[in-house]
Amino acid sequence: MRGLIILFVFNGAGLLLHEWVGVPLPSNVIGMLLLVAALFLKWIKLEWVEESASFFTKHMMLFFAPLIAGVTVFAKELSEAWLSVAISVVGGTIAVMLVTAAVVRLLSPAEAEVQIEAEKAQPSQRPLTKEGHHERGISQ
Repeated sequence: MRGLIILFVFNGAGLLLHEWVGVPLPSNVIGMLLLVAALFLKWIKLEWVEESASFFTKHMMLFFAPLIAGVTVFAKELSEAWLSVAISVVGGTIAVMLVTAAVVRLLSPAEAEVQIEAEKAQPSQRPLTKEGHHERGISQ
């Protein structure tokens, strides 16, 4: 119950910031950013919200059902603009994937370089199978 209350408090805080202060982000996004900040600053313990957050994640489709049903209202408009919708969906997906890859590379280059250097310094000592593969299936 505590986790649910915490989630609602941060959602409400996001709504207040959006409405009263005029922060140009959706209130749910603001609430999530505040929650993430509180978790990183250790003001909120993950254990407090984990069970409630898992519940919402497991039943996420219930939250999207009204949205999916609402799309049917615009079926005519979507059929007229299907090409632009398809380009937007594919382009947006590609953009998200590229940005995610760039962020991962920016945040973890040192770790990857250390692992590569360690592998170069110590060649694998695992025995090869008769097909010329290591026991895990990685060829030398």
